[in-house]
Amino acid sequence: MKIKTIILLLLAAVTVYAAAPVVNNVRFEQRTDGSLLVDIYYDVTDADGDILEVGITASNDDGATWILPCTRFGGDVGKGIVPGINKHIVWDFFTDNPWVSGNSYRVRVTANEMNSTGNTPPVASFTVEPTFGTTQTVFNFDASGCSDLEDPTSVLLVRWDWEDNGSWDTEYSNSKSATNQFAFSTGVKTVRLEVMDSGGLRDTTTRQVTITLKTGTMTDIDGNTYKTVKIGSQWWMAEDLRTTRYRDGTSIPNVTENSAWLALTAGAYCYYNNNSSYADTYGALYNWYAVNDSRNIAPSGWHVPTDAEWQILINFLGGDAVAGGKMKESGAEHWNSPNTGASNESGFTALPGGRHESITGFFDNMGEFAFYWSATLFYGDYALYRSPYAHSSEVVRYDCSRRNGFSIRLVRD
Repeated sequence: MKIKTIILLLLAAVTVYAAAPVVNNVRFEQRTDGSLLVDIYYDVTDADGDILEVGITASNDDGATWILPCTRFGGDVGKGIVPGINKHIVWDFFTDNPWVSGNSYRVRVTANEMNSTGNTPPVASFTVEPTFGTTQTVFNFDASGCSDLEDPTSVLLVRWDWEDNGSWDTEYSNSKSATNQFAFSTGVKTVRLEVMDSGGLRDTTTRQVTITLKTGTMTDIDGNTYKTVKIGSQWWMAEDLRTTRYRDGTSIPNVTENSAWLALTAGAYCYYNNNSSYADTYGALYNWYAVNDSRNIAPSGWHVPTDAEWQILINFLGGDAVAGGKMKESGAEHWNSPNTGASNESGFTALPGGRHESITGFFDNMGEFAFYWSATLFYGDYALYRSPYAHSSEVVRYDCSRRNGFSIRLVRD
């Protein structure tokens, strides 16, 4: 007969009283008589000499959760245990867990002073599915594994802190299931659960989930491939456009002479300081006539965003005052210091490509501003654009002459 393997883990006891009992010297012997009974030995001390309640919880996933069936005990367990050495518990492991074997089992022995009502704290436990996802993933949390020696699980109340920041995101509830979407940021998130019993005693535990962005690619008529990212309900380019042709293959004029640029009433592009080496990082600068050209500057399935579509993005990121920080590439590789609030949580990766100015024809603001056209004409010769910048977390909305040379980001149809 195969002998089951159990590894017992000592955990310090937790209590709400001043002089906490201490459990140590935990050891075990698995019987070899075919019964699969496990003998657990431990020492427990208490400075006040109080009568104790000793509990056992078990895990079959190396301590990630503590929901393994764990009820068949005899000996020095439960209420009324006197502190001492060589305390002995017998666990009928096979009855609790028939036909289960392995080496991922953990057991914790806890001791609590019994208060005047005999109440002991509950044990917090939960699972999460999945443990890895994107900003679009809805995560499912299940706290039905919470337990208490006095109260049934249905009576226990739970609440959640989705990013373990000390602020509870939900109120106490009898419902042990919950969902959450980490839509605004990426990385490893620690989720905290608190459980409270009918006597007001509490316990907490945490699990971690990993959040990444939902990304893709798109290709323009020139064969340039761009990173794309889903933000909320919209798919955006995560790089600045650098095409030199319209969708139908017609070339967009590259105008480099200042006076010629200022006189334009048709689509054109240039590179910052007329230096094509900027293209790979910052893309090209286009006047608004190229944005509005019926031959389409965007490849099939994409378009230049309207002012309303820009606002959908900005609202999803928390509004004009903070969205810029969540859109900007972090650090000072491209942005001027201090690059205020830059986290790029959205994955938009805005870069400060500067502009070709419509009055003097000069190039300026590289490192300081990103200027992005919208497809929305404001009035007369003026169209709307959006601009995150180095010294703020905000995104500004202005109108300007259609002759300016700005960057373009596309949004999917």
